[in-house]
Amino acid sequence: MSKLSIDQMKGFYSGEYSLDDAIKEFVRSKLSYRYLVVADDPTARALEQYGLEIAKGQRTELLNWV
Repeated sequence: MSKLSIDQMKGFYSGEYSLDDAIKEFVRSKLSYRYLVVADDPTARALEQYGLEIAKGQRTELLNWV
């Protein structure tokens, strides 16, 4: 929100501009992801947990730790 222009803020307030659109644009322009096809759900969950364990302590406080 801190990087929004005054006009964007006014647009959010009036309903002319959607925060969803701004988030979608941010995700598409600034973030990336990769995926891996695995055989089953337990394997996928084990790999996810392994990745989260590696990421701990590496300035990853914004990760979803569910």
